[in-house]
Amino acid sequence: MKVTFDQYLLGDSNGKRSGRPRFKARNRYRTFTYPQMKEGCLQGKLINLPKLGKIKVILHRPIPDGLKIKTASVTLKADGYYLTLSLEDKTVPEIKPDFNPDRIAGIDMGLKEFLTTSDGETIAIPQHYRKSQKRLQVLQKRVSRRKKGGNGRLKAIKQLGKQHKKVADKRKDFHFKTANYLLSKYDVVAHEELNIKGLARTRLAKSVLDAGWSNFLSILTNKADNAGKVGNPSQRP
Repeated sequence: MKVTFDQYLLGDSNGKRSGRPRFKARNRYRTFTYPQMKEGCLQGKLINLPKLGKIKVILHRPIPDGLKIKTASVTLKADGYYLTLSLEDKTVPEIKPDFNPDRIAGIDMGLKEFLTTSDGETIAIPQHYRKSQKRLQVLQKRVSRRKKGGNGRLKAIKQLGKQHKKVADKRKDFHFKTANYLLSKYDVVAHEELNIKGLARTRLAKSVLDAGWSNFLSILTNKADNAGKVGNPSQRP
């Protein structure tokens, strides 16, 4: 903090001063991560988090035998706190040296269709955000009308956050199902390199962000790696 104030008052080596330091309110913090978890930290429905003690959790799925908890992240979302566990699995298969040439495909991402495979198959884009846009606008206006700092505004912000999370959850579910479908048909799925950040700064920004290409390609790559397949253009058969 002292360095921040020094840069604000005195400037850096070139005499350039930074902006005035701001203290973050509690509600501006969203996620904190434990970079290393002790073995046996999860016991039944309780997890032992450093400095917090034993916390009750609802497990969406059991931890598979043989997997070790490496990190834990606690995230505050619109509908409560979520715990994300990073697991180490030493049995993840290596990339297969040989691939069936009939099970290799390329995909092109688009805004008219979510993707088109090299076999000519298309998958429609669901446009979750655009379908919820009217509802989001109503909730956003409700936030704007409420007095800053009041309980009514906090309640309206929470309602808006829940609606955004609902849209994000639908999009994520679509991405997982699409990735699973592709990897059930192909051993290798190659995709083009996209300048998603650049496209997000154009007039197509809303459509690009609604499609969620970056998140989908990340999911595709991770699921392909876990299945011993390839879903990354940097990996070649």
